[in-house]
Amino acid sequence: MVTELRDLKKQERNIRKTFDAIQQFLVNFDEGRHADQLVVRLQRLEVAFGKFHVVRRKIELLTDDVTDLADTKESDEERNERLESLAHARDDENTQIIMKMEDQYCVLKSALARWKNDIFGDATAAHHSITAGISRVKLPEIHLPSFSGNIKEWVTFRDTFRSLIHNNLQLTTTDRFTYLKSSLTGEALQEINSVDMSAVNYDVAWCMLEKRYENTKLKVKAHLETMKKESYDALNKLIGHFEKNLLMLDKVGENTSSWSTILVYMICLGCLYVAPLGDTS
Repeated sequence: MVTELRDLKKQERNIRKTFDAIQQFLVNFDEGRHADQLVVRLQRLEVAFGKFHVVRRKIELLTDDVTDLADTKESDEERNERLESLAHARDDENTQIIMKMEDQYCVLKSALARWKNDIFGDATAAHHSITAGISRVKLPEIHLPSFSGNIKEWVTFRDTFRSLIHNNLQLTTTDRFTYLKSSLTGEALQEINSVDMSAVNYDVAWCMLEKRYENTKLKVKAHLETMKKESYDALNKLIGHFEKNLLMLDKVGENTSSWSTILVYMICLGCLYVAPLGDTS
């Protein structure tokens, strides 16, 4: 976890370097030498800004986990107060970092767009528009799985969605977000409802789902509960078969009142094979 957090912070520093490089490009801008780079610089700015929000979100989530796992000798009340104080401090820090990056992004994009429009004119600017990555073609008909938040169904949904949508290079990021929201229901949809629908936020929404449902402990718990229920039902069925057959033996005149020892042994033996016996109709 610490290694992953270190790597994410390094990615964030590299994104800041990209912003600084674009700012330096504007400082040194020469129309004769640099005009043809304006579209590329705008594209790099959009990609870097989108990646920043994803990386910052992951850093925030990992920081929460590291703090929650802190090993300290303190009472529950002291721990809750500490976590609440740290949460406020982290929120303030995240807000300041995000606001600073958004301010720099707006300044850089405005300057790049202004130079681009002044040099090439509005018609060419519209032709090269890179805002939002909106698809200009009709979305292909793809039969998607539905996911409601049942953690036992997450792996199947995740792998199918990745194959059909997430890794589909023919789709824009906005298209992927559209498909994602249309395939979620119930609890899973509520998980990302607070995320605004935009190309930048698709990765944020997908990251939130992975964070929520890529939880090994919850998966194991869900499957163990299923095993418990199935075993309980099978054992009830096993006992029911014994009781029904004992009644039938009594009806045909066989005295079963003294069979206690052998019946206890047979039921215990049956418990070892409860699944196959439980399947008997």
